[in-house]
Amino acid sequence: MVRIDIVMSTFNAGSYLDDQIRSIVEQSDSGWRLMIRDDGSSDQTPETIRKWTRNDKRIINRSDSDGNLGVTASYSRLLSQTDAEIVMISDQDDIWKPDRVRSGRNQLTGMVELVGGHLPLLVHSDLELINESGERIAESFWKYQGLNPGRTRRFLDLLVQNAVTGCTMTVNRSLLRKALPIPEDAIMYDCWMGLVASLWGNIHTGKEPLICYRQHDANFLGAQRYGHAYIMRKMLKFYDRDALRRSISAIVRQASCFLDRYSTEIPSESRDGLEFLARLDRAGFIEKRYGLIRYRLWKTGLARNLGWFLRV
Repeated sequence: MVRIDIVMSTFNAGSYLDDQIRSIVEQSDSGWRLMIRDDGSSDQTPETIRKWTRNDKRIINRSDSDGNLGVTASYSRLLSQTDAEIVMISDQDDIWKPDRVRSGRNQLTGMVELVGGHLPLLVHSDLELINESGERIAESFWKYQGLNPGRTRRFLDLLVQNAVTGCTMTVNRSLLRKALPIPEDAIMYDCWMGLVASLWGNIHTGKEPLICYRQHDANFLGAQRYGHAYIMRKMLKFYDRDALRRSISAIVRQASCFLDRYSTEIPSESRDGLEFLARLDRAGFIEKRYGLIRYRLWKTGLARNLGWFLRV
């Protein structure tokens, strides 16, 4: 059986880390290795990691003296240290359902059999949303946030709104070879890897939630219910010019970085839209809106799109 590497970056995980690691240890598929890198925690997280590495030889401490690199850089380093053919990514504070590893393995193996392992492949899924105590908030993370997982079929869609949740991802070695190292200008590691898989490979979207995503104070922005209150908050942000500039700047930096990294490898049908987003902050009022319409650069939901079209 092919070994699976699971990578986890931690930072002040507190009491949640034990639950997450325990849920991995208790998986129905035991053919895995868990690689953990602590990103400069100041709480009990490093000792929790050491405790688990003493108790289970499959758990490896990859912490180093470089301290806090940030989420994307820390995961990029971990991903560069694995040699496995199948790699899964774990957050520090979720809970994996017992068949998460088995299901991810089977889905990715099925993709390899269908299209070949030479292509960058990515599997991701819905999540169940839970609170600090582990009680269910929502059965579907996608429905709770009003997201459309079908957006992963089109590269340009992912450039304006990521639809891949990193902690649900299972990827193959071909994707890692193509995507690494993940640059600092990537909006997030999952967004970058989703772009690469969408453009040159294949993304499989699993509807069954395999992970319980824990909503708590430290990650409150991770899951916001899509509804009237959400829409009102977005409308208020219309007047926040600093927030607007930061949002557009992040999209521009990532698009520019992707264009520089892969240059002539990018197919022409995707390149024009990518080049437009790379200069979005320099475009005029009419050019911006014409470009959004021409390249169909939309988000999910009427309210999001109205805000996007008016604010950009």
